[in-house]
Amino acid sequence: MKTIKIILLGTMLMSAQVYAQWNLLGNTGTNDPAVPATYGTSTIGGTENWVGTTDAQDVVIGTNTIERFRIKKSTGNVGIGTAAPTQRLHVSNGNVMLDYASVGTTGNLYFGAQIDNGFSNGLRLFATSTSSYIDSRNSTSTNGLIFRVNTTDGGTERMRICANGNIGINTTNPLYKLHISGDLFVTGNSNNATVLYGDNTQPEYGTEYHDPATGVSGLNFWKPWNSHNGAGGQGFLNYILYLNDDGNVGIGVDPDKINSAYKLSVNGSIRAEEVVVETGWADFVFEPGYQLMKLDSLEDFVKANHHLPGVPTAAEVETNGVKVGETEAKLLEKIEELTLYVIELNKKIEILENKSQN
Repeated sequence: MKTIKIILLGTMLMSAQVYAQWNLLGNTGTNDPAVPATYGTSTIGGTENWVGTTDAQDVVIGTNTIERFRIKKSTGNVGIGTAAPTQRLHVSNGNVMLDYASVGTTGNLYFGAQIDNGFSNGLRLFATSTSSYIDSRNSTSTNGLIFRVNTTDGGTERMRICANGNIGINTTNPLYKLHISGDLFVTGNSNNATVLYGDNTQPEYGTEYHDPATGVSGLNFWKPWNSHNGAGGQGFLNYILYLNDDGNVGIGVDPDKINSAYKLSVNGSIRAEEVVVETGWADFVFEPGYQLMKLDSLEDFVKANHHLPGVPTAAEVETNGVKVGETEAKLLEKIEELTLYVIELNKKIEILENKSQN
């Protein structure tokens, strides 16, 4: 009987010694587990210190008798807030917070290959006390941060930010800082949608869709405040070119003053090497049966009206302007009538000369 008691007591002491190796106040004399050749498949050695189960059961950690943390027995997936984690780390019904980072050291979330305090190829998310960062590291300049959206696994690429700074939308090889394969729709505030162009310091030109609450709407080309003018100074120019919604165009003209009867309204002079105007012509003057006004009747008309028949008055020109094609045809008509008058007068002169010679 004494022998049995001694054996039981020794067994209890040995058991107490084994289980006392881990306590809540810290442990010493522990052994590092060997790094397995294939993670998740090698068995932990018997001389290594570790916490877990030796049977096929999950590891569960809880507080106040409520489960908070679980490691699945079959997959090794870790669940926080869920008893059925589907990924290596599955957080449900809660947030994950990484505190402010020292760049490349703490508070980083890595995706890909991490090397010491940096990473080779992959993605890193982190934030400092002043800024937030998405840091993508790739091996070539055409690769980069790729955004995929779809209902299927993997998705379809929609946008790419390359390592060389080019951004592509609906293209995998953006050739410019912004390369869009498709349509671009720009909207804005205060009824205006604006795109500005300039150097690294200030905008020099702008295009905007001008849509006031009242008045004419259209596409406006303008120079913003503080842009450089032609004399090297700074100034503001509005309505340099305006494409009205009805298809009419104004150059230097307030949209509300663009004449809807004309395709082009210009406030200023126009210089060109050649202007071609498609209009009617005045060859009908030389057709047989043309009724040429008698010279005495023409004289009476000019005395009474102070302009030629069929030619607008000075007051009409001041109000309505001059229609180039119509005016050129009218002037040719008068030149051809004048030619007929000269021919008629020449015939009369010849008759008089013949009479004087006889």
